[in-house]
Amino acid sequence: MGVKTSLNADTLKRRTDLMKKPKILLSGKLKSQNYLDAVILSGGEGVFEYIPQNFKGYDGLILCGGNDVDP
Repeated sequence: MGVKTSLNADTLKRRTDLMKKPKILLSGKLKSQNYLDAVILSGGEGVFEYIPQNFKGYDGLILCGGNDVDP
């Protein structure tokens, strides 16, 4: 008397096609692979742009730090 679920490859592909990856803007002087890897591992899509002209179309922003950033 359990719940029967059947996810075949076609059903799974349709479901994942419907899920949109968040597009994250990575802003900083250096293109750090660590930041990009973290975004990808979290299920997002990372885009590097130092000084973005347009913020539309992004779901998030990461300000990549460096030696010039004093917390």
